Amino acid sequence: MSKPLQVGITGGIGSGKSLISKIFHCLGTPIYDADSRAKYLMTTDGILIDDIKKEFGELSFEGSILNRNYISKIVFQNPSKLARLNELVHPRVGEDYKKWVNENSNYPYVLKEAALMFESGSYKVMDKVIFVSAGEELRIKRVLKRDPQRTRSQVEDIIKNQMPDSEKIKLADFVTTNDETQLIIPQVLNLDKQFKKLYTEMYKRLLFLLLSSSLLLSSCHSKKNEQTPSRGPRGPISADGFLVEVHPISDNIQVPGSLLPFEETQIRSEVSGRIVELNIQEGAMVTKGTLLVKLFDRDLQAQLNKLKVQLKIKQKTAERNQELLAINGISQQDYDLSTLDVDNLNADIETTTIAISKTEIRAPYNGSVGLRNVSLGSYLSPTDIITTLRQVNQLKLEFSVPEKYAKEIKKGYVVSFRVDGGTQDHKASVLATESSVDQNTRTLKVKAVVSEAHPELVPGIFAKVNLQLGRDNKALMIPTQAVIPQARGKQVILLRKDSASFVSVETGIRDSAFVQILNGLKVGDTVITTGLMAIRPNAKVKITKVNRLVK
Repeated sequence: MSKPLQVGITGGIGSGKSLISKIFHCLGTPIYDADSRAKYLMTTDGILIDDIKKEFGELSFEGSILNRNYISKIVFQNPSKLARLNELVHPRVGEDYKKWVNENSNYPYVLKEAALMFESGSYKVMDKVIFVSAGEELRIKRVLKRDPQRTRSQVEDIIKNQMPDSEKIKLADFVTTNDETQLIIPQVLNLDKQFKKLYTEMYKRLLFLLLSSSLLLSSCHSKKNEQTPSRGPRGPISADGFLVEVHPISDNIQVPGSLLPFEETQIRSEVSGRIVELNIQEGAMVTKGTLLVKLFDRDLQAQLNKLKVQLKIKQKTAERNQELLAINGISQQDYDLSTLDVDNLNADIETTTIAISKTEIRAPYNGSVGLRNVSLGSYLSPTDIITTLRQVNQLKLEFSVPEKYAKEIKKGYVVSFRVDGGTQDHKASVLATESSVDQNTRTLKVKAVVSEAHPELVPGIFAKVNLQLGRDNKALMIPTQAVIPQARGKQVILLRKDSASFVSVETGIRDSAFVQILNGLKVGDTVITTGLMAIRPNAKVKITKVNRLVK
């Protein structure tokens, strides 16, 4: 059987080439996703893994998982490193692609999707190339919506490191516009029609020559052919397999959060009055009980002195009456009235003392004083905010997690976070969670304590909180390309002895190259990962290579 027409599809980040590839897939065209296969090979190909470690160091892998954040920081800041990574990965992907084309040789054309098709030079082996075009601003918006963890500057750096669209258009055979002003499906249907026509024209003459040669050979060797037994059934399909094993995995999610002071108080006065003493140094640290503001209280002090003089007189009167009562000089009632006067004056003195204390505004705890909103001599009322006191020797991190992870967040759980514009990660320990899930957002609010003191940690700043949730130490992981989407579920192809068996599965946590299988597989099963479009139920399959997840 002749080889299919090989069509490449490429475009810058956010151009929508994956969407167009999916439409071709719906038309029955096999799709080779070069980026997904590259991610898969960087996790399963031992030679490639060793080469990456030699070039970028042991930190390039976290166990068996490629450390994408570490690699991205290196390659997108150093074009030479990016070129070196491509030199390592693209040849391995090219070999994998050639094998894939042979497995799908019964189709009129196949599609290879690759972001760096022109940059890597792989477009040269394509019969035709489609370039997907979209405006830069629209592409940036799409990427930020799709990948909220990325920043605008990161996306702009990626675009800057890619070949300009103007140069790609010159090298492409077809240009598809995906700028939301033109319909996509009619463009794809037109291309599908042209590719099938090209395939027919391309091989029409070759097929004619093959048929002519076959007839000639048949007439020349008729006797020999009569003795040759007829060809038996078609041989087994060659494919790669993947051995299902247990592997620890967790769902790494990133949620937004905010840093808050551990305590924050708006300092106000309980009573109205004029400020006669102001001891607020903006931004300074104060201790508990420090006098911040003193209001005018001379009228209260005068009233207190008056009450104290009256108290002395009443106390002496009560002492005399006690002596008279002892010799029956006065009645018990007269004595009781004199002691009552003493008690009343003590109560008045206490009331006045409390009123005086309200003119003194003191710090309720150790903390940092914010900016003051009053000046010496100002008249204060209870509604006026004098300043804000914050306890900043400790901070609180506030964030929310999806409801399905609510049961995993407990007091003492340690989270990692990075503030906006920060240069390093910080730790926080969960202090408490809300008692119920918010019914509107379906999230659980969490507060964590940050004991670390660092100049980056400023109250009120935005933080990106990284959580490792849903950890399963006995997860069954398989490559994502082994899963076949169905209308009402998902399937994989298992190798049963030497035949293909289609099995329905339930998927769980997914990363860049692998997906967790919750139901449908067991340890030791062999899942077929290549040639899926050519395999039918109970078809004979020959496994040429068995891959496994590197531990």
